[in-house]
Amino acid sequence: MVKRESYRQQEAEKLCMDAIGSAESACDSVSIRVLIIDDDITVAALARGILERLGHAVQISASPLKALETYARNRDTIDLVLVDYFMPNLDGGATIDHLRKLNPEVKVALFSGADEMRLRQIMRQHRIEGYLHKPLRVEEVRQVFREIFPVPPEAIPSA
Repeated sequence: MVKRESYRQQEAEKLCMDAIGSAESACDSVSIRVLIIDDDITVAALARGILERLGHAVQISASPLKALETYARNRDTIDLVLVDYFMPNLDGGATIDHLRKLNPEVKVALFSGADEMRLRQIMRQHRIEGYLHKPLRVEEVRQVFREIFPVPPEAIPSA
């Protein structure tokens, strides 16, 4: 199983490199620390590759429960959590509710292939700051990150 996942991750990273192409030189200079929660490790690895090429620091978790443990331990080093909404065992809504219990001010963006109307409904229901469609597109990432972080996270004084 490890070999298969490793191969799938390598393929996802190759797709990432092809998708970004020369966009690397035009990246924004702000680095966002992101935790991606998605049960599809290939999709998560592809997203990580794109975000890292754009200069962001990324952790991924295929398990919402493990991701919640990661966030609880590292909440001061995570600026944004990207959450797939449709996951087995613990769906995105429940995951977001648990994140908000850990930190009511956590910044969350949906990461989903759902249609726009459904995404907007979910956003209102769970106070979500933004959403990114699957598969990730570089310009959409830049736009959503600028909307969520009009001021870079490092410029915000800590309490």
